[in-house]
Amino acid sequence: MTACRRLLTHASFFAALAGCAAAETDAGLSSSAATAADQDALLDVNDVSILFPVLPKPFPDIRLDERVDDVGGTLFSQKQFDDLVAFARSREINFVSFRGSDAIDSWRIVAMRFDPCSLGVKSTGPKGIDGDRSKCTVQVRLVAQPFIPEGSPDEVAGDARDISAHFVYELGPLAQANLAGIRKDLVAIKDASTRASAKTAGAFLGVHPGLAKRDEAVGEAVRTFITKYVAKATGARVAYVGTGNFSDGNWIMTGGSLEGAGPLKDRKFVRVDRGPMHGLVNMPARTPSEAVQPDISTPLRPLPVNRDASAERLLDVPIGPEDAAALPQRKKDEIASLAFSLEDPAKHNFFTTNCFSCHISTPRSQVAAIKSTAARVRVPAGISGYLTTSTIQRSHYNFHAFSWFKGKPSVSMRTVNESVEVVELLNEKLEKEGFAGPGLDCSHVDDAVWDCLAHTDQAGAAACLRECRPFPRR
Repeated sequence: MTACRRLLTHASFFAALAGCAAAETDAGLSSSAATAADQDALLDVNDVSILFPVLPKPFPDIRLDERVDDVGGTLFSQKQFDDLVAFARSREINFVSFRGSDAIDSWRIVAMRFDPCSLGVKSTGPKGIDGDRSKCTVQVRLVAQPFIPEGSPDEVAGDARDISAHFVYELGPLAQANLAGIRKDLVAIKDASTRASAKTAGAFLGVHPGLAKRDEAVGEAVRTFITKYVAKATGARVAYVGTGNFSDGNWIMTGGSLEGAGPLKDRKFVRVDRGPMHGLVNMPARTPSEAVQPDISTPLRPLPVNRDASAERLLDVPIGPEDAAALPQRKKDEIASLAFSLEDPAKHNFFTTNCFSCHISTPRSQVAAIKSTAARVRVPAGISGYLTTSTIQRSHYNFHAFSWFKGKPSVSMRTVNESVEVVELLNEKLEKEGFAGPGLDCSHVDDAVWDCLAHTDQAGAAACLRECRPFPRR
């Protein structure tokens, strides 16, 4: 093992990354190795998917009714919010037990994602992109959660509720977008974080390093990106998930879109079954909502149309680690096959499976303690497409794919894989020495690294990376 590899076993990941680069240079890398500027120009997962810190309060503090222009435009208007809440109530989503969650003042943005090619540049199938970028739609996505008000009994004031909403703002076709300009604005966030001594290169997806330090320049750069591009949006959709009747232990997901002419602020919220999609995907026609109850024999309601493309079979996984240890290998193999398929943007997209299936696959596979297989999405050299137990979505009752659950960040492998794909697209003309990003190359030990990190917290991550190669910087 080289000195560089030993460094990765004992030092922090970020210190190791810098040290390894120097060590490999001394060992005599070729003159074609990349420069520091080449590495700095490459984006990584935290540059395209940004999770905010939320305790003791969200940073940056961005309300749902945040102004985005000088003519009264907001992220989501009071009227649109009221109509969404009314529809959610009609679907039996519980607001009584979550005091304040039906008031727009309680909600804050907790995450932002950028996607230059929805439904995924590698997506396949009747509505997939299939590599044809003329089909790509550029999106900015925001995740919001309501926060517990002061004085709430038996709760942590300021913590995020176990509820969330996902706002998808469409910026039009990729062919018509100023992708270079958008990328420049993402690099501005990255550079601000670097100046705050919080580099994003090589960091696993979780709370954004610069925002974690609550650096004002980073926070302002994120706020500016959000307001600038939401103001340019040509359409918007929203998905909402909340709990129903606690005696049934169920979660309910629903949503809709903003329809009509003119700016988004003047458009009307239209429930999903009465909008252009005529109901939720992979569900019977005109389905307005879907529910999941993990502890009953029919956990998904209604049943998906294509049950092979849903996580229904994952819901009979036992809850406790002692139960998971007793699972036969055959069942673990079945869980791994289905979970890795649902988490692969090339195999499944918004139109091929139902909402809860994407939100269930990671925690269910974690409960079952599965190991990597050939079916898992591969992590390209230089992109930090792994998660540790510090952030990975784990709990039996955790449906948060990129937000907060019980005071801790929650990230699904589907979110990571989509973020990796975005990074690949944005970096494709800047790759150096086979590196698609600025981080480590673990591609030759990908399965071992994934297995190690999936069962290790952030403090122990460096030991999992000891065989990875550093970015080839001279």
